[in-house]
Amino acid sequence: MIARRLRRSYLLTVLLVTVLVFAVHSTAVRSIIGEVRKLLAGVAASAAEGLMAIPGFGRDFQLIDGSLDPLDTADPRHAAFLRMSSYLEEVQQRFRAEHEGSVSLAPRITYIYALRRVRPTDPVDYTVVDAQGHPVNAPDTWQFVVDAVWYTRDLNSDGIIDAGEIGARPGLNYPEGLEADMLEAALQGPTADREFHRDQWGTFLSGYAPLYDEGGTPIGVLGVDLRKDDLLRTLLKIRLVSGAAWLTFVGLVTLAFHFLSGRLRAFEELKRLDEQLEHQNRTLHDKNEDLAAANREFARQLELAKRVQQRFLPVHLPQGDSIRFGSIYLACEAVGGDIYDVFPIDEAHVGLYIADVSGHGISAALIGATLKMSVEAMKTAVGSSGSGRASILYRPRDMVVRLHDILCENLAQEHFITMQYAVLDTRQRRVTLCNAGHTWPVWWHAGTGRAELVETHSGLPIGYLDPSVLVEQTLDLAQGDKIILYTDGLTETHSADPDDLFGEERLAAIVTRHGRESADDLVSSIKREADDFAAGTPMPDDVALIVAEMLGNGRGPALP
Repeated sequence: MIARRLRRSYLLTVLLVTVLVFAVHSTAVRSIIGEVRKLLAGVAASAAEGLMAIPGFGRDFQLIDGSLDPLDTADPRHAAFLRMSSYLEEVQQRFRAEHEGSVSLAPRITYIYALRRVRPTDPVDYTVVDAQGHPVNAPDTWQFVVDAVWYTRDLNSDGIIDAGEIGARPGLNYPEGLEADMLEAALQGPTADREFHRDQWGTFLSGYAPLYDEGGTPIGVLGVDLRKDDLLRTLLKIRLVSGAAWLTFVGLVTLAFHFLSGRLRAFEELKRLDEQLEHQNRTLHDKNEDLAAANREFARQLELAKRVQQRFLPVHLPQGDSIRFGSIYLACEAVGGDIYDVFPIDEAHVGLYIADVSGHGISAALIGATLKMSVEAMKTAVGSSGSGRASILYRPRDMVVRLHDILCENLAQEHFITMQYAVLDTRQRRVTLCNAGHTWPVWWHAGTGRAELVETHSGLPIGYLDPSVLVEQTLDLAQGDKIILYTDGLTETHSADPDDLFGEERLAAIVTRHGRESADDLVSSIKREADDFAAGTPMPDDVALIVAEMLGNGRGPALP
């Protein structure tokens, strides 16, 4: 009976873990597709700016139509057409070169081109004829003006020119009805397709941006196409990460239920042996030996679970000439719920976060791992997408709100996460923080040699977060200043008297005494004094601690 219930509980837990991982995966995929749409609109806008910067663009663009033969060098429009086409081809090749062989999620641009809307009042273009063969223009159609690759070429070298290998020459009609509302919207500003569309060249997701003449009047649209297959290959990486996370979670759950099942079997065996004690003393002795072996196996596999969880923590923190880090993590059980990470965003910006999942043990470790996976998914999706300072990684408040949106639907009612996310600007020597119910950081001033608690505007934890009251706070640091982030397991450490807590003030005093030490040495000093204070009393909670030390003159890259 007990074994049957245990198996039912195990299957239910595996199902819940599967649903959780699937939900996080689906959210990450939706987020990535959204970021790809932003990327396409951004690339289209950037390329449009460059195209409009070509001297005489507005005049030349309106003169190019289907009467132009791109191979006719005698045509006075030939040179202008080649300038535009060469520029678009250069943008396409540069984007591909930047991401060729990259491990990022940035896909490749397939086509880049410029279109012009043709209305009945426009000059007649001989590329469209009526039933009697007279040249006319179809009302409200869109025509290609210039394409990065306007000529026909055998891309797969099979000796056959397929539909997708035919170039778009000037005056060729854009497929009728295809995303017409999106092209109209693009005349007002950069935008991107909401869904994939299909034409003779394949299935694509496209971004668009308006083109203006010298007087600021919209005269066309620049389009950027991303092939659907390229995006699907990109999303495969996310599926692999989700699959690995699922295997890790199920492995931890399987170990826990395996251990519990072994203990229950041992208990039932001991009960049977107790009833037959007078007649089976030797059998009881043998079973006790089996129980000891099971306990040793339990401890061994629990240590394995601890090593699996530690893989979610950084092995080595990044170090550079402008900034240095030190850290420590102590779990009150074999596995815990504190998580942190430090990662470079660009040459001058470093992101870091520290989080504390309510409770501890395997459930807290699973939630911490989910948080880590969510951050990694966003780093992969937007940190490598080429979106620059528009990336969410630069905006602590938006980052915390996004994590709340991803995680809160999957958190049990009794669980929540306190978190502090910060972005350090090593050139400006500035740190921007956002606090979601976490402990206040400590700021050591190199000029005065004193430390202070920074009373950050603390919002509610993830799971109960109210984004409307969540704010960012910026601190301007001096050379040599240090910022210390920690979880409450440190300040809630107590001595032999449970009411005598280590506390924030004691931590600030220790930082004042040891503030001129290096980041690693300051971490060691804080741990040593906390251990002396506890005097052997077991830790009540997990402890994580990060020290960031601002070095250098603020010039050059933050990290190698």
